Amino acid sequence: AAAPVLNSSGPAMAKRLNLFLQVRVLLKILDRAGEKVLHSNARSVIRTCQVRNKQGDPNYSSLAASIEREVRSVVGDRWWHQAELCSAVVLSKKAALATRPSNS
Repeated sequence: AAAPVLNSSGPAMAKRLNLFLQVRVLLKILDRAGEKVLHSNARSVIRTCQVRNKQGDPNYSSLAASIEREVRSVVGDRWWHQAELCSAVVLSKKAALATRPSNS
């Protein structure tokens, strides 16, 4: 189930914003589930991706792609899919609020 896309300057930017929302949701889910080790490992992998991207590592040239690849491998498909579903709900609620007529 693909998440709805946030409006932005282009599809690449929207995909990146959706990914970062999904990662934030994932970290919140892991925190609430008491998965301290997975949460810590995911945050550590994100920091590593940021550092290697800044160092110019060609495998980390796309920060978004490397974060998606590495975090997904650390947390597994179950948690990744759950975060994907939850972030899709968040985006659909935001879209519904954005299209709702104003009461002014």
